[in-house]
Amino acid sequence: MIVNQRSLGSEIEFIRKQLGLSQQNLAKGICSQSEISRIEKGEILPRVDNIFQIAVKLQVDIPYLFSILLREKNKYIEETTKAIVELNTKKDYEEVYNSSKIELKRPPARDDFTFGLFLKWHYYVAAYETGKLQYETVIEALETLVSTKNFMVKQQFQDMQMKNAMAIIHSKNTAFEKSIPLFEEILSTNLRIREYDVFKTKVHYNYGKMLCDHIRYDSALKVVKRGIELTVQIKDISMLGNLYFQKGVCYEKLKYPQEKMLDCFEKAETIFRILDNQKYLKITQEKI
Repeated sequence: MIVNQRSLGSEIEFIRKQLGLSQQNLAKGICSQSEISRIEKGEILPRVDNIFQIAVKLQVDIPYLFSILLREKNKYIEETTKAIVELNTKKDYEEVYNSSKIELKRPPARDDFTFGLFLKWHYYVAAYETGKLQYETVIEALETLVSTKNFMVKQQFQDMQMKNAMAIIHSKNTAFEKSIPLFEEILSTNLRIREYDVFKTKVHYNYGKMLCDHIRYDSALKVVKRGIELTVQIKDISMLGNLYFQKGVCYEKLKYPQEKMLDCFEKAETIFRILDNQKYLKITQEKI
């Protein structure tokens, strides 16, 4: 495992500034101010006893500073990404905004291009959802993020996820004519990884719901049916309940026979029970 003195120094500097301490304040009783300066620049490693003292003064767990010194960057990025995704799933946009804003100041966001883009993407979407930034500003920022050409599959996947966010924001602002090309691009793109196919089932639902909300019921039904076919093909039911529910809504709007509509809602109910999705289970039961 590689000793990561640059990240350690940057983290010490970050926490010190968050606490409003000067380098001289931090150095007092530990070492010289110039030594703290060199530690923060990543020029030298602090002695083990100094790490203990610095941790106490910065009010952080001692193992935390050692973990920065020794950890693999990828593990930190993986754990941080997972935490932000979970917050986003819960629609806790205020916390997504605060977390991504802080993480953007840390070394991993500067050192890892894809991680940096991930944080900026969530920062801007959360800023929109919490009313901190306007629709046009956020769309412009996201367009800038996806404009960088990158041929890594991981980055291409993330670009499509950002385009999905853009399409949803456009839809919320009744600019569905701008949403449609984005949704179509995502669904026509094949990255040949399972995670992307699973993601596309979610996009089918988002796209179908948007079309239904804008009274394009026939088009919505076609999109939702393709989404159901994809879930069966890849054997993933995470969005199957949502898709069957939306199919039932389309049938309802198009005045299909009641038995066809109820069949969709009953299938959705069964899947929501299996997934223990109480929120959508309640909504579906109101339709039966």
